[in-house]
Amino acid sequence: MMGHDSGRLLTHDHYAATYPFVLDMTTQCREDRDEFPDCGLPTLPPDALVIVGRLGEQFMMIRCSASDDSPVWYFNEYDGEIKQSFGSVLDWLDSLADEAENAIANGYYERFPNGTRP
Repeated sequence: MMGHDSGRLLTHDHYAATYPFVLDMTTQCREDRDEFPDCGLPTLPPDALVIVGRLGEQFMMIRCSASDDSPVWYFNEYDGEIKQSFGSVLDWLDSLADEAENAIANGYYERFPNGTRP
């Protein structure tokens, strides 16, 4: 199921992380940066793969030349900086699982039965 759907793992905070989004986000970020150099997006490293976007303004990426479990890097369209956010993809997924558990426990899906998706 991962990639095409993730149950409630990625539906509680407007995450664009499914296969169709991941296919296009890296190219789109590069094109936006080239077309609008003052937009605030950083220049992505050549080995970058954007793995999640949030509301079209915040993103996370991995470096494909890194280890099998790459650190996860964060950037947004405001400050042009790329910062390490998690030590590995597994750490990021553990964090997402905690967020999803909290959303379920706090009644998020009672208000939004289908979650929030882009």
